[in-house]
Amino acid sequence: MQQLILNDNYEIDIQEESSIDNIRIIKDNILELNDIMERLKIKGNLDVIKFKQNNEIISEYKDLILISPMFTINETYDEKILITFGLREKTSIEKRLDALEKNQEIQDEAISGLNSIINENKKI
Repeated sequence: MQQLILNDNYEIDIQEESSIDNIRIIKDNILELNDIMERLKIKGNLDVIKFKQNNEIISEYKDLILISPMFTINETYDEKILITFGLREKTSIEKRLDALEKNQEIQDEAISGLNSIINENKKI
């Protein structure tokens, strides 16, 4: 059995024939998909992912996003659920946009901090 390890170290058991753009998971029912979906959506959780097999890291990828459609769901012969999704590396434009958003967050925090200092000084 292989595992997909997200950036927060959450491990997802995946099928042996999985690849970065075709990750396959077998679950007992569709409700088990919710936890996986939530983990994949956590900001930064796809910044670095690893594939592990037999307790060894066999590959590592950085700066990924989900491929659309997010998931395909099929029933297996033994009435389990086969969930398939894919990841891809972000384009250079997507990476630049991420950097701009991060810088904007830093600027927003700095401006907010300055506003607090100014408002405190006005009270004195």
